[in-house]
Amino acid sequence: MTGHGQLPCPDCGYQRRGLPRAQACPECGAPGFRGDFTVSGEPEVHDESRRAGGVAAVARFLLFTSVYLCSWFFGRNSVWGEWISIAGVTLFALALAIYLLGRARRRRDAATGISLERVVWDFTPDGIVLRRNGSERIVAYRDIDQCWSAINFVSRRTKVQLFSVRAEPSIGSALDTMLLGGALSEQRLAVAEIKRRIAESKGVAAG
Repeated sequence: MTGHGQLPCPDCGYQRRGLPRAQACPECGAPGFRGDFTVSGEPEVHDESRRAGGVAAVARFLLFTSVYLCSWFFGRNSVWGEWISIAGVTLFALALAIYLLGRARRRRDAATGISLERVVWDFTPDGIVLRRNGSERIVAYRDIDQCWSAINFVSRRTKVQLFSVRAEPSIGSALDTMLLGGALSEQRLAVAEIKRRIAESKGVAAG
């Protein structure tokens, strides 16, 4: 069995170092890895970034609203406009704090080899098992349109995306996105193996 990257439990983050791949997680009971090739990396967008984005959107709305209300109440009653401005600035600061704390936590986890949020692609005979944050779904090889990758030489990570033949309205055509870590040579080998297995499986299905 081969793989790339750290393979902690994708559900709870428990370090599975030294455990057989098929063994369930001793911490939370999540199933082990079933395929003969497994790739693990960090998600492109973390939960902290999504939460911060939502808070920042509300903050922007309140800031624009406060500007409008302040101009409308100018000379009459500027108290409400001031309170809305304060609320907008507070939410914006909260969004920035969430983003910075999340970034600091990810840097700390990367330094210690631990990540609380992982994306796992488990290549099984039935398809690729996509696992993240306790959720799991199997995507058949025939439903994968292409595998796209690009190396960011600044962060020294490779972004890998899978695209589905049948696009889902809620997420578009991108099935999942993963950031690979480790040496660039290992990242290239992992991407090459992913593409090879997808092409090989699609070829067998077509034949």
